[in-house]
Amino acid sequence: MSIFQLILLVVSLIFAYKFFGQVLNVSQKAAEESDDEIMKRQQNSHLQMLKNRFNDLLQRADDAADGKDFENAKKALFEAVKIRPKNVEALMRLASILLITREYDEAKQYFEKVINVDSHNSSAHSGLASTLAHLEQYEDSIEHYKKALTIDSNNEITYYNYANLLQKIEKFKEAKHHYSIALNINPNFNEAKIEYEKLESKD
Repeated sequence: MSIFQLILLVVSLIFAYKFFGQVLNVSQKAAEESDDEIMKRQQNSHLQMLKNRFNDLLQRADDAADGKDFENAKKALFEAVKIRPKNVEALMRLASILLITREYDEAKQYFEKVINVDSHNSSAHSGLASTLAHLEQYEDSIEHYKKALTIDSNNEITYYNYANLLQKIEKFKEAKHHYSIALNINPNFNEAKIEYEKLESKD
């Protein structure tokens, strides 16, 4: 083989090496992009499945609660909060069911979780206040009733529940005042009217 032929051979080998290297790089990049697309589709499919499952669990909990089947409502909600641990809607529903079933320590835990996510949730503060009252933690209960009313000053139910607590701890003047506010907001609030008149008759 002459020197010239040898040079041509080397040049052709270098060219072939570069060409096939480029082909391999393009093929590998295409494969990687394809893998990324597949992974994204799988992730989107999984997220959609979880979303559907979560919504289904909330509906099951609502249906069970409507039928006063609180045990199955709790089961569905416990599963729902495993899927979305910081979802306020699911946490509030679970806390409320636990309050209804008088599982006060657990109710307290879940109302606090709501407040950790949304500190301006007046319903969570009110629910926690009611739970704390059942646990006879009256000072903490008062604190959360006040927070609830600072956030939402037009909720007659919160005023009524707060007044009930005040009456329980024999702060009758303050209780009467809060019953009257509840009645100013809703003059047809019969329960508040009954309690207000009871206190008024003691004056």
